Amino acid sequence: VQRLLNAVLSYIDREVHLRHGGVKNFSGLIRVVCVAHLLKDAHVENTHV
Repeated sequence: VQRLLNAVLSYIDREVHLRHGGVKNFSGLIRVVCVAHLLKDAHVENTHV
């Protein structure tokens, strides 16, 4: 699990640097990514009911 998490964080960091030149608050970005993912999952679950 730790290796997977490290890989995901590295991927996000690399993509942000390539597309936007970096981010000042990486932990804030990760929180936004997690919330967006949870909201997306909640929306998908609600559409299948």
